[in-house]
Amino acid sequence: MKAAEVMLRAVEPLTGRDLVIFMMSGGGSALVEKPIDDSISLEDLIATYRALVHSGAPIAQINTVRKHLSAIKGGRLALAASPAHQLSIMVSDVPENALDSLASGPTIADTSTVDQCYALVDKYKLLPQFPASVRKLFESRAILETPKSTDAVFSRSRWSTLASNAVVERSRWKRRRCPASRSRSTTVAMTGTMLRQPIICLSACESCERASRASA
Repeated sequence: MKAAEVMLRAVEPLTGRDLVIFMMSGGGSALVEKPIDDSISLEDLIATYRALVHSGAPIAQINTVRKHLSAIKGGRLALAASPAHQLSIMVSDVPENALDSLASGPTIADTSTVDQCYALVDKYKLLPQFPASVRKLFESRAILETPKSTDAVFSRSRWSTLASNAVVERSRWKRRRCPASRSRSTTVAMTGTMLRQPIICLSACESCERASRASA
């Protein structure tokens, strides 16, 4: 929670003449968090997350609730950094069409809604399991909507995926196999079995560029 507070304080004085660069990767949501309401303590947050995890809800639905209870996730870090220009550089472990799930999407427009958040809590009968501070927000319908793609903050935002499963797959098929991969291989340990795997060229070497143009 202290890390989230430091980040929010750092972007608070930014103006429209500033550029802020965010670097995000999978696992970020476990490292940085700040509840949307100051009445929610760290212990309350842990209890809320425990109830969500044990509810049987899929991770996407769990994240819907988590984002709406957060002051930094679900696009709210981007909102806090507005009106600065923003660039998010991402190392992704989520599907390409679900980038707002990466680290719970602190700088990306949220595709889930507050109505879905309320509905999920009702569906899994979570309200009695939530601590009083969180339960009060739901009972009073005080949870606000997360920033959406139409919000002005995202008109100054750009995103770049530096690495992801899709990037690796596209590189693999676009480049095909580099000539170097036919003469070299690497040994990979996987579940106790030693496998011989060809080295796949992911760079724009001259041979791969020619092969890519020839197959286009």
